[in-house]
Amino acid sequence: MPSSWLATQLRARADVYNRQFRIARHQTATVSAEDIACFVQQCLAPLFDGLTRAPQPWSDAELADLLDDCYRHGLALCRGRWLTPNTWPLLGQLFGRVLPQWLAPYPGQASTLLTRLLNTLLKLPGTNAWTPFLARWQMLMPKPPQVDDALLMLAWLGGLAEYRHAALQHYQRDPDCFETLLPFHPQRVGERWWSTQQGHWVQTPQRIGASVILGGDFTNPPTLFGDDRAPVIRSGDMVWHLYADAYGLRLLPIKPGAASTLVRATTGSGPLSDMKDLSGWSSTLALDDYDLFTTPQSYAVILIPRPESQHG
Repeated sequence: MPSSWLATQLRARADVYNRQFRIARHQTATVSAEDIACFVQQCLAPLFDGLTRAPQPWSDAELADLLDDCYRHGLALCRGRWLTPNTWPLLGQLFGRVLPQWLAPYPGQASTLLTRLLNTLLKLPGTNAWTPFLARWQMLMPKPPQVDDALLMLAWLGGLAEYRHAALQHYQRDPDCFETLLPFHPQRVGERWWSTQQGHWVQTPQRIGASVILGGDFTNPPTLFGDDRAPVIRSGDMVWHLYADAYGLRLLPIKPGAASTLVRATTGSGPLSDMKDLSGWSSTLALDDYDLFTTPQSYAVILIPRPESQHG
């Protein structure tokens, strides 16, 4: 049951919250009273129970401001189909254990801090990335000035490979702050295919994308292009940057015309000995520490890491 403070505030704010709920449900059919009630019971109740018992007292106004933001976040989570049986344990961990401890010393900044953390979690590539992210967050418990750097670093380690370059820059400025996150040879953190989390080189070939018929992104056989920022893949009218390293693979859409000025991959043919089910490649793009291939048997782009280019 909600704490006495939370129950009192919910009754006092019932008209406002009901109006927000009706607007959200009118906009998105996925919003349900049952899900919002579960969010209050499983997320808000433990959060505010913890904060009302915090060693540093919060004012009623500070608690109420955070409650208003939390309710809005709950509606957004409901609209985005995040309130499901699979995510309740993760949300319970976030609101019941992580947030009460982390936010307690910062009543005046709690709403902003919560929003930044939650927005990053929702960008991660699947809920499987939440548990290690939250475990690392609890290891750091960053103070407000460190939050942006911590979010960037953990988002990268959580699979958002597009943040690799920026995260490494932050790490190099303050390596001691993040050393606990890199248990295996942190001096190798800049090497693309070394996993400091697992302590090994990532060498397994990867398949990127698929035909839309199979639930993928590609409407036509993909075409590869070189780019200084990241490799580019074009399929039909869509164009993506590819970001890849030991922690994740990401296709991010870019402007359709972006590939017109880039260098197209080498076309031809050759064997793909790393992929037993594919007879060979039809185009290839060689980068510093991995190779990309397209193949006539599949719409997928094949990525083959070359960690030997880093460790000899």
